[in-house]
Amino acid sequence: PDPAFLTHQTLLELLVSEVPSVSNLHTCTDGHPEISQWNGVECTPDNQVRKIDWTAAFSGGSINLQWLPSSLESLKLHENMLVGTVNTAQLPRELKEVVLSVNLLKGDFDFSKLPPNIRSVDIHQNHFDGTLPIESLPRPLRKMNCIANAFTGTLDLTQLPQFLLSLNLSQNKFFGPIDLSNLPPLLEQLDIHSNHCTGTLNFRQIPNTLRYIDLQ
Repeated sequence: PDPAFLTHQTLLELLVSEVPSVSNLHTCTDGHPEISQWNGVECTPDNQVRKIDWTAAFSGGSINLQWLPSSLESLKLHENMLVGTVNTAQLPRELKEVVLSVNLLKGDFDFSKLPPNIRSVDIHQNHFDGTLPIESLPRPLRKMNCIANAFTGTLDLTQLPQFLLSLNLSQNKFFGPIDLSNLPPLLEQLDIHSNHCTGTLNFRQIPNTLRYIDLQ
């Protein structure tokens, strides 16, 4: 079925149809109650899903992102042992925040297909791979955490979004030289330790706002 023609109630029921237990979402044993009664779900007055926070709500299974409601602005699925892949093109276009950290997700994570106005991306401690074409990151991005995955390729830090505040790419497989000459002017944290980056670093042009930097 086309998600655009389904109610948000139906969408959320489909969304959790492949997880082994939903007992942390609600206590109903005979079907699902109204989604406004589900734990971690925030709806607007007209029952449009705005936020989902299912942190440590599941113990495995998978989530099919195509069933996420188009009105969703925040999705948090931290620490659920979820398996499968992530098609970023299926994320709702209104999404401002996505947290998929500490799961068992794998495969390519296409940063170029992220929602255009997303501000925070946290996918640390999964098994994602592929490259990170920094020039394709959404321009409104403020924070990104990709610790402990298997991303590879070179990093062109001169192309980072101008409003970026925090970037953590440590414990991946990036390689090549690092250029610090054109970092975002408001950047506060930069961590790319435990990769395979090389070259001589020039710290003379780093922004005054930078409070933490780890390039080891």
